[in-house]
Amino acid sequence: WYLDKNNDYPSSCFISAIGEGASQADAETAAVAGVSLFFKTSTDVRNEALREFNEVVAGKNSAFSKKTRISEAVTITSQADFLGIRFTAPWFNESRNKWAVLAYINMQEASEIYLARINMNRAIVDSLIQAANAEEESLLKYRHLGNAVPLGAIIAEYLNTLAVIDSDAALEYEDTMKLTQKTAADYMALRSSLTFNVTVSGDRQNRIQRKILSLLEQYGYTASPSGAMYTITGDIECTEENLPAGIFIRSGVNLRVINARGTSLFSYNANYARVGHKILEQAYNRAFMQCENDMESSFIQQFNAGIGG
Repeated sequence: WYLDKNNDYPSSCFISAIGEGASQADAETAAVAGVSLFFKTSTDVRNEALREFNEVVAGKNSAFSKKTRISEAVTITSQADFLGIRFTAPWFNESRNKWAVLAYINMQEASEIYLARINMNRAIVDSLIQAANAEEESLLKYRHLGNAVPLGAIIAEYLNTLAVIDSDAALEYEDTMKLTQKTAADYMALRSSLTFNVTVSGDRQNRIQRKILSLLEQYGYTASPSGAMYTITGDIECTEENLPAGIFIRSGVNLRVINARGTSLFSYNANYARVGHKILEQAYNRAFMQCENDMESSFIQQFNAGIGG
């Protein structure tokens, strides 16, 4: 295979590439990079579910390789996971003082693997869309679609790879590709239709309210001072301590997302380290800066995850 890989691994049946390196691992990395050039890889779509499936496939004697940064002629910065990839036994080329290995994908076997994964994920997406359509609560509908969107992205990535391995089979799934695109569009449209107002007791100069509203709009939600579908309500509690070094504030925030009926759909709580200053107003300023920073670094991420964003 080193001198003529097409003899043992003809291009009509296999996608293959030879890699060389100072070690077997380096040779495998280079070989996977060569295989990856046959595909259009994209970033951040093959998530933990895909990696877990790779492990299952590996357990059935179908080796896999995951490389986050692979280089051979070009640099591929996306995560390149290929189901069904295998390697020949490595060979040490004494004349070049390098290891060599051939990575290959049997296109028929790989097609079966990808088709099974596409069908399984399509069934899950269908069930989530069905649940969303049956849901009257907009936020819960949004949550179902939010669970479907990443699966749709994985399906699309599988289909892109399948198009290289078995173009005829991929053509039969055009409706599935259209469904993933529509689901993502419906999800984003629903996000912008979700309206929120914010009321936080103990909020000096409405600092926390303004911060939350700004973050909501930044992430594609709609802020509505009146008539909102949902309210983010709660309080920020501050306790003063007068010490010789100055005035110290211990603060914490408690927030809930409620619908028009008062039903709580999400909650967030955080307590912050004590901060102080010789001037009372400056001590409060530091305490509220902590809360504002936490809204940006933690709250909005948990909010998105909690409601399905």
